[in-house]
Amino acid sequence: MPYADTLFDGDMPNGSKLTHLSWSGGPSITPREIETVLAACPQLIYLKLGGCQDPLPLLSIRRQCPSTMRYLGLNTGKCDEFDAYWDEPPAVTPGLRALAVACVPENWIDLCQIVWADPIKDLTVFHDDTSFDATSLLRLYHGQYLRLQHTRQMYQYRSTIRARVSVGNRTQEVTSTFCRNYMDQCPWFITSLRSAIDPQQTLLELEFTQCFIDSSLLPLLEHLLPCVRELHTINCVMESAALAGLVSGLSEMERPQPMHHIRFSSIPGLTDSLVHQLAAIDGLQHVTLSYCDAVTDEGVRYLVDHSVHLEELDIRGCKWVSGETESYIQQKLEYRHHHHLPLF
Repeated sequence: MPYADTLFDGDMPNGSKLTHLSWSGGPSITPREIETVLAACPQLIYLKLGGCQDPLPLLSIRRQCPSTMRYLGLNTGKCDEFDAYWDEPPAVTPGLRALAVACVPENWIDLCQIVWADPIKDLTVFHDDTSFDATSLLRLYHGQYLRLQHTRQMYQYRSTIRARVSVGNRTQEVTSTFCRNYMDQCPWFITSLRSAIDPQQTLLELEFTQCFIDSSLLPLLEHLLPCVRELHTINCVMESAALAGLVSGLSEMERPQPMHHIRFSSIPGLTDSLVHQLAAIDGLQHVTLSYCDAVTDEGVRYLVDHSVHLEELDIRGCKWVSGETESYIQQKLEYRHHHHLPLF
């Protein structure tokens, strides 16, 4: 595969047989240069360009793409998910399969029209605080993956919220990635998700990774938590009141369907008294308490004794849980599995 330091080296001949092009360095790429590439390469399948001038006329560029185009990334910078499509065999059906773009207010309407017209399965949108209406995008987009990436994120402080939604016979995964210092991004995404989900949809999974969670987020979650089948909090900074309120709410709320899995990983504020309350969550089958330093023998023994439907308990890295208790848990769960009954 040839490499170049510049996108253009003299005139680009028309009729090029180039099918894949990825270029992200050098000076800023103008819309005119993008149009020149598209006109000269009628067999392009994959095009990824970084460092483009904003705002890009997205709809105009899309209309000039050859009919062979399946994977289009504009002004994306580093985007590992999109890079994976380099070796993907070309789809037979027409239209874009994956799109990764930077969205600013000036091209928000263009993005909506492309999403509406193309059978996009994987959409990545780089945005700032005022780029677009996330609720409208969630309602409009019907593909498999939607990734929202805040442009001011710093990798070492990256926070992620991931939601998996069931819509009829298909599943959609929505991810918001942002810098932990931009704390308003967490309630912004949850509010957008809550507004976009309708009664015909089921929130199968909600995952917070390296997020800051305080009590102000709990009222926003009230509409979502009763229908969540799996809830994961991984290496999050959680205020004591927020953690207590979350566990208490989960144990007391009425649910149309049982919760299958709840995960607390590296949450130092999770105590035995909170673990006790997990036993009251209806239908809970799988609990993960990995690397929670405040959890002890007493807490996990109570949970396995009183959680009627519990089938699996993960306590890896819990330094105050003894080997004797681990054996006790294993025996209890094995007995329950073989006899299909709770054991008190």
